Amino acid sequence: MGARELFPCVFTDGELLPAQLSLATLDELEHLAPYGREFDAPLFEGEFLVENLRVVGSEGNHLMLELSQKGIAARAIWFRALTPGEVPAFVLGDRLHCAYKLSRNRWKGRESLQLMIEHAESRDQ
Repeated sequence: MGARELFPCVFTDGELLPAQLSLATLDELEHLAPYGREFDAPLFEGEFLVENLRVVGSEGNHLMLELSQKGIAARAIWFRALTPGEVPAFVLGDRLHCAYKLSRNRWKGRESLQLMIEHAESRDQ
């Protein structure tokens, strides 16, 4: 096989403008549904500044993040980002290149946009 290192290849539908990080964009995308086999929900990519992060979940393996991109704030969740007990490989102020889906978060009668992180890597390491 040789000494070549293999890396995961993540295919996305491209980047969104910061102004497109909104429920209006999600509404437009939902009109394209249903998604399914060979017609996956859109996966976007972008570079974000980590404004806040905390480990969540009963096993401590999910990350709740507050991200920003050119002054636009976005909340995000990254399920199974860590193995239990692991510390994130990035800190506040780091830049993350993320592959994410848009989702709707409903809590206490309010709706907000939430990014569902599928993959991320720090640009500051």
